[in-house]
Amino acid sequence: RAGEIPEFTGISSPYEEPEDADVRVDTTGRSIEDALDDVVLALRDAGYLDLTTDAVVEPPASLVEPDERQRGGVETPIKVLFVCTANICRSPYMELTARSLAGDDSGVEFTSAGTHGFRDHVMDATMATTLARRDVSSAGFLSRRLTKELVDDADLVLTAEATHRTFILDDHPRAFRKVFTLGQFAEAAGDHDLTGRELLAAIGERRGSAERRLDVSDPYGRGQEAAEACGQHIESLLRVVVPALTASERITPWKI
Repeated sequence: RAGEIPEFTGISSPYEEPEDADVRVDTTGRSIEDALDDVVLALRDAGYLDLTTDAVVEPPASLVEPDERQRGGVETPIKVLFVCTANICRSPYMELTARSLAGDDSGVEFTSAGTHGFRDHVMDATMATTLARRDVSSAGFLSRRLTKELVDDADLVLTAEATHRTFILDDHPRAFRKVFTLGQFAEAAGDHDLTGRELLAAIGERRGSAERRLDVSDPYGRGQEAAEACGQHIESLLRVVVPALTASERITPWKI
């Protein structure tokens, strides 16, 4: 910008967008590794070069061969981690609602954490009240902070906002195949007929952008009306995500 480099594209020289690009890479809010994967997949699909085998050193459980996911002949459950900021509003609402919708013996474990979460804090009272109106109790819930171990252990990480997703991938870029916003994953799941681990593998290979329009807005400190709107938004997304993960039929909306 100081003019020390002449004809610098995008600064002193205009950027001419190609009309016949083979691949478009949106780098907004993404790690280098995540953006690079778009190029790697394009090279593979075009038949030039397949580098996907070595793209991830430690693949999530959703991409491991079935026999490696079994212990004593029983397939291990899919582990889903919901993430928001403080782990007292949105992510616990996601966790507890998902558990309620999935029921017992669903084959999926739901937990939650916060990027800057309080430790051992109860759920926000306003959101807890909103949850209770659906006959779902927050009793016994205590918040926790997100850790590397929690990310590594999860098969799927679903965040409230794109900023949470970016926060995670900045520190854990190798997890890019399994970290999505809840809205992003719900939108992708709606385009597939697959369920369970097959769905995780398919979406992990073909990820869309974590657009801000898909974010679940933070209702903290904004009153009961904002909490209700947030709760309804989360529920509408989970009614898509939970059946897709558990291979169950579409869930009927709750009456409130």
